[in-house]
Amino acid sequence: LGPLARVALDEGAASVARIFSHALAPTSATAWRNHIVAPLAEEWVFRAICVPTLVFAGAATVTEAVALSPLLFGSAHAHHFFETRERFLRPVAVSSSSRADPYTEKRDSSKKRRATKRALLVVAAQFAYTSLFGAFASFLMTRTGNVCAPTAAHFFCNATGVPDVFAAARSRHRNVVFVAYAVGILAFAANLWPLTDPARHPGSRWDDLVAVSASI
Repeated sequence: LGPLARVALDEGAASVARIFSHALAPTSATAWRNHIVAPLAEEWVFRAICVPTLVFAGAATVTEAVALSPLLFGSAHAHHFFETRERFLRPVAVSSSSRADPYTEKRDSSKKRRATKRALLVVAAQFAYTSLFGAFASFLMTRTGNVCAPTAAHFFCNATGVPDVFAAARSRHRNVVFVAYAVGILAFAANLWPLTDPARHPGSRWDDLVAVSASI
């Protein structure tokens, strides 16, 4: 709620609509990967298949599957290191295209090391928040028994991105935005268990998963 409130107040309500319209109508291979392919494929593999299999095979309890399987999901994003490093290295590649001298080579070597460090930091942060999201998505899958729930959450997160608290702090409406953040967090915490109650979802195997976990 907070990030959407910030965009609506600072950039207009139409900007919020554009976030989702652009995500639903991708115009590049990267956009297709991020907004369409990734939510469908990753939720099917990591949530619909991996989580129930770990529990029913006796390899993990529900809690362990929800907590540990997201580490596989986070690791699956490690390849972003290479494209992130290449993005940081583009200015270096341009400068290296001219005739090199010892000073230029040393300077470019230093820039390449810095680019590698920055890419590692970016990927480490991405691993942290994708693992956290993975735990949430795994919880949704085990509680509802429906892969549509984590897929919708995945699409929403990829479309809106990581909440930019720095932009919120700089906003002319920051007091209202931070209130929206607080309301969103409280509403999420209050409704998570009631809305994922297995009784509301006929396809849920929650009780079976808990029973199998108890015997492990």
